[in-house]
Amino acid sequence: MGNGNLELELAEVGRKRSFDFWSLVRFRATIAGHTVKYVRVTVSRDTGNDWMDDFALKGIADESAIRDLVIRRAVVMAEALLRGPALHVQGKDEITIDIPCDDFEILLALARQKSCSYRVARGRDLFCSALSSWGDRIELGDTKTFTGGPTSTALCEECSLPPTDILCSHLLNPIVSPSDKDGRYRRRFDSALCELGKTEIADVPKCRPGGHPCWRREILPEDISADALVGPLAL
Repeated sequence: MGNGNLELELAEVGRKRSFDFWSLVRFRATIAGHTVKYVRVTVSRDTGNDWMDDFALKGIADESAIRDLVIRRAVVMAEALLRGPALHVQGKDEITIDIPCDDFEILLALARQKSCSYRVARGRDLFCSALSSWGDRIELGDTKTFTGGPTSTALCEECSLPPTDILCSHLLNPIVSPSDKDGRYRRRFDSALCELGKTEIADVPKCRPGGHPCWRREILPEDISADALVGPLAL
């Protein structure tokens, strides 16, 4: 990850109650430290209110949890937009995209299962590739050598490492250790490294949008041209 890569950072999140604040979710796209585009992700008040009612029917009433789900969706949408031709449009410094009401099912799927690229399926079993340095290694014989610690969807949900679809791109080498507290096998997040050496890495649960202000997502669209990215905002 070099300084010349395209990165996404959170520029603004409103603080109003209910879904008024979703019109203020705003991302900044930068390259080499220069702003090249803003992306605002909006949710209408009516859509937000409908979602609150629908989530309540599904047993999800925590506004902060719903807020996190919407931000997860917003990050994915912003990244997809910036991988396309919209990034190269000159004379338009900010792009607005709206999360449609129909995306409720996508949000519900996000609520039901945490995304984690460190979770690996082998046959009917799940393994965690974020390994500790002691007694947590199972060699799996297949065409590609893989070492992992046993896990499950429920254990993954309990881990404090943020979902990897919104995890800061500068977080490296997380360590998740096994634990048998109270006689029950668990997996406990221990530590990680920050590529930039930020002290905020001591509080990894906040290595997500809306957490530490240093949060960044690296975006690797095809055929990025540095010249095409330099617009008025970069000057």
